[in-house]
This record gives sequence, C-alpha cells and structure tokens, in this order.
Amino acid sequence: MCFSNSFVIIALVTARRAATRSESRHHDWCLASLFSPTLIRSLPDPSAVSAIREIISATSLCEVGAATELRQIFEQAYDRLLGSYRCEYLYKNAIAAKILMVMHSLATAGVLTELQVDDCKLDLLLVNGNSVAYEIKTELDSPDRLPSQLSTYQRAFECVYLVTHENCAPKFTSDLPSGVGILQLSSRYTLETVRPAEIDHSRLDPTVIFNMFRRPEYEAIIRKYFGSVPSVPNTRIYTECRRLFLELPISSVCAEAMAAFHVRSRQALAVSMEDVEDAPHSLLLHVLRGNIGHHQYQALSSIMI
Repeated sequence: MCFSNSFVIIALVTARRAATRSESRHHDWCLASLFSPTLIRSLPDPSAVSAIREIISATSLCEVGAATELRQIFEQAYDRLLGSYRCEYLYKNAIAAKILMVMHSLATAGVLTELQVDDCKLDLLLVNGNSVAYEIKTELDSPDRLPSQLSTYQRAFECVYLVTHENCAPKFTSDLPSGVGILQLSSRYTLETVRPAEIDHSRLDPTVIFNMFRRPEYEAIIRKYFGSVPSVPNTRIYTECRRLFLELPISSVCAEAMAAFHVRSRQALAVSMEDVEDAPHSLLLHVLRGNIGHHQYQALSSIMI
C-alpha cells in the first residue's frame, strides 16, 4: 500500500494555522496522528516512514541524529501524550491493555471498535461472556449527545460504561441514564471503576441487536435455530430473518450476538497470539484490530528512525 504524505502534511498545516493553539498543543496533535490506523496499516511503505519522520521532526520527539527503533518511537510518543494530550486512542488502548489483557483471555474475549448502533457509533465493545460497551469522553469532548448515546447502547449491550478522565468526570457524570457504569482514567494511567454497570436484559431491544449483524451472521443464526433461511427473494431476506430472530428468547439473542462479535474480533487478528503478547504497549489496540500484520510487526523492530 502506498501511503500519501498528504495525510501528515494536512495534519501539520492545519495545526500551524490554528493560531490560538500553543506550540505544545500543536506538537501533541501531531504526535496523536502517529496512531492513525491509515498510517499504521501503511507500514513499511517508505512514504509512511517518511511521514513518521516528518512528525518526529515537527515535534522534536527524538534527539537529532539518534537512531531509534520504530517501536520505541511509538512508545515515546504514547508516553508524552499520556501526560499532556489524552486523545481517544489512549483511552481505547488502556481498556484493551488493562481490562482485556489483564482480566480476560483472547481465547474467550475480544474487542471491536467504531461499531455502528442505530445512529450512534460505539467507541469500543469488549466481548467477554457479556457484551460490555464503552463510550469514551475525553477532556476535549462535549457532553451534549452523551445521554442519548448511552441510552442507545443500553438497548444493544448488557453492560454500558462511560469512560472519562478524573479531571473532567463531573462534566460527564452528572446526568447519566440509570444503570450506566463509570470508569475513570487517572493521571497515573490507571482505570478506576467509580460505579459498576448494571445488567438489565429488560432494556435490550432485539431489533437493534439484529441490525448490527452482517448478513452471513444472521443467516447462520437463523439456520441454527430454524433449520434453514427463508426461501424468499433477496429483497426480503433481511425482513424475514429479522422476524424469526425476534422469536428467540433474550438469552439466545445475547449469546448469538456475543458469539458473532467474538468471531469478528478473532478474524481481525493478523498476527500470532505470541506477537500480541509481545506487541508494544502503545500499539496493542492496533494489533488487536488487525491494523498491524506480519509486515508492520517486522517493521517496528527493523526500521530505525
């Protein structure tokens, strides 16, 4: 894949034009662009490496003339962002590192990101025996849509958490729907459960859950419970399968959703389990979501910046 330098050029130019931003905020914004999925997936293309070098030069991340492994570049950038610019990626990566990898096993658990749920897009879903949704609000976000987002997610998932930073928690936690849990990311990079989420299947809407399935997924579910997919024109397959799906007990609805989402998370992996364990902490989420495959993984140690 050829990575266009236009990505990093746009990032740098846009930041420079924002006259009200301090130089340090401009640097942090550029560093955050290092963790773009587009850039990560483009490695080890020379144009992607060139883009990384431009970002490093613009932010003075490394000493001039010092050769550093690419994986260490990402680790240094991540550490700097933790202290000054906690963008959404850092929250997602923290959930993957501190909840999935510490409390669960990849054999039975997995993560999905940016999952469409009705007219909302969920930040991160953890499937671990229950479906646990995480909506992230950083210090840079607005609380305007939060109650409606969380209510939507409660119709689709068994547990729903708001994840925010301790410095801005009051802004986001004052008016949450009943049953929503609260996780706080501290300045020491720990995740604290302020309030656990409540499991309440009465909130679940099987239609919302069905609409998250891909066609092969819901057809497999219908075959499992009803023996075959309805013999109707393609234009009616969705409607007829949904009608049958709504006949299932809520326990089966939840189990099939978890199974389908776990399969998706496993299919996304492009490296071995051993490589997941050995991945740079800063890039764990990219490994889990399949943005880092064999070639990208090799580049992290073989390319010197």
